[in-house]
Formats: sequence, C-alpha cells, structure tokens
Amino acid sequence: LEDLLRSKPHTLSKAEEKLLAAAGEMAQAPDNIYGLLTDADMKFPDCTDGEGNKHPLSPGTYISYMESGDRALRKSAFENLYHTYGSFGNTVLASQVKQLQFFAQARKYGSAMEASLDVTNVPTSVYTNLIEAVHQNLDKMYRYVDLRKKLLGVDELHMYDLYCPLIEGVSGRTPIEE
Repeated sequence: LEDLLRSKPHTLSKAEEKLLAAAGEMAQAPDNIYGLLTDADMKFPDCTDGEGNKHPLSPGTYISYMESGDRALRKSAFENLYHTYGSFGNTVLASQVKQLQFFAQARKYGSAMEASLDVTNVPTSVYTNLIEAVHQNLDKMYRYVDLRKKLLGVDELHMYDLYCPLIEGVSGRTPIEE
C-alpha cells in the first residue's frame, strides 16, 4: 500500500497508462539492442597472455581473465572487450538516455535519476549522500590502491588490476562445504 501511495503522483490517467504500456516493447529497445549486439553481433578479438597464447574473449570469459594472475592477459582482455564495446557505445547509450528521459517526464518526475531510483524506493538524497560519503573517504581508497600496487609489484594500477588476487595461490573462493 505504501508503494501504491508513493507512486500515486506518477500514475497517469487510464488512457495515458495504456499509451505508455503500448510503448513498452519499443521502450525495451536499448536493452534488446545491447543484448543482441553482445550475444550475437559483436565479435571480440582473442586476448593474449604473457606467454603469447591466445584466449577466446567473450562477456562470459571476461571475469575469469580479470581474476588471472597474468597481467598481460588481464590487460589484453580489458582493452579488447572495452574497445569492442566502445565502437558500439553510442548505438545503445543515446537511445537509453532518451527512453529514461521520456518516461521520467511522462510520469512527472523531476529527473530520470529520480524515476530510476523510485523503482526501488530509494530517495535521490540517499544516492547523492552515498556519492558524497565516497568523496569524503577517498583517502581510504587511495591507501588501498597504494597497498594493491605494492602487493602486485607495479608502479601504476589500472582497471584490469582490480580483480586479480593480491596473494599468489589464493583464489578468494570458498567451496560451499566450507
């Protein structure tokens, strides 16, 4: 009941709701395009490990490569995946932004962010306070980055260095029995 009352100002007339519902399939276009591109049309180049061996790259294999101790493999997987995504970036992003703006305006929200957060009943103040809390505690992240660089033995930390184990031989995975 609380959700119904909360959403009442954003619920339109029966005719308007019917019209928005009819646009539902069209509104899913950005998600559908992304899924089709990723699952069918995009071809990701193989990535190469530190010994020159090729590995097939896909969204399904990407995380296992990011968790590898082989920095060359991680770098190659990261660059190949994001370069491929980047070549299609505007295709999905522009339509997603327009879709979010349209539905936010149609339902009389102040912004697309407010409309998106309202789905899970998260006030925009919680979201912005979270960002502010992160900004106020960046010193802890910088300490962690320095520690990670030291443990990995690198001068510069990259995005592809964030998921690999810090200690050799420790996977961080615990079998369900344990």
